[in-house]
Amino acid sequence: MAIPRGSTPTHIFELPFDTELVKEVRITYAQNDIEVLCKETEDCTITEKEIIVDLTQEETFLFDINFLVQIQLEVLDIKGKVHQSDVITKSVKKCLNNEVLE
Repeated sequence: MAIPRGSTPTHIFELPFDTELVKEVRITYAQNDIEVLCKETEDCTITEKEIIVDLTQEETFLFDINFLVQIQLEVLDIKGKVHQSDVITKSVKKCLNNEVLE
């Protein structure tokens, strides 16, 4: 599913292991292999098996509709091992108004 510019999507990442083992989280959003946005542990909600992150309107306005968004989750576990997801790609939908709703 595409990411609409100016929206506030929620992204959910399901882990193959219990989140009690998670020490740190980093979710990188890039376009053309250049980082556009990075979310850290404090930006996420962590449940038993999922890491949930919300993007703001300001953040989705950073995405260029002409390029795919690349998303990758990295998790540092309590044993010092780093686990990386495959890179997920999403298109970006156009928004006709570029103002943040308040």
